[in-house]
Amino acid sequence: MVNFVPTMQYLLSLGSNMGKRKQNLSEAMLRIGYRCGCVLKSSGVYQTPPWGFLAEMPFYNQVLLLEAELEPHKLLGELLAIEIELGRKRVEGERYASRTIDIDILMAGDTIIETESLQLPHPRFHERAFVLIPASEIVADWRHPLNGATIGELAGLQSVPSDMIRLQ
Repeated sequence: MVNFVPTMQYLLSLGSNMGKRKQNLSEAMLRIGYRCGCVLKSSGVYQTPPWGFLAEMPFYNQVLLLEAELEPHKLLGELLAIEIELGRKRVEGERYASRTIDIDILMAGDTIIETESLQLPHPRFHERAFVLIPASEIVADWRHPLNGATIGELAGLQSVPSDMIRLQ
């Protein structure tokens, strides 16, 4: 018997502030499309200051809309593997640090998950201009499953940092 996994739409954020940042985002998007599902839309790329720590280089950030036949925990495993393949090194106890690539699941439709390894929607994305602004380009009408606000409304509440620049 074959287990049927329904197709789900995911909102993913990509970030890089080490190495060839634009190439890191492009390579991550290619691998996500190849291994995880179909990338339906992608936002522009934004240069943004680091959030939560000081770093030499600003981040390049982008948001993707992915359609996949993977349940959220399985998708998370694939995304973590892609991060490692692209040179991501995690340091025990270090929450915020420079990285070649960071891939987060922001939302999985209206799914709510609260486990040790995965929280959906992402617990802080509604506070972060560097993901809300790009996300509003591609899914402005999506509703946050906990507070009911649209992505566009949440993006409109953010004060955009003066050093946040849309590159493309």
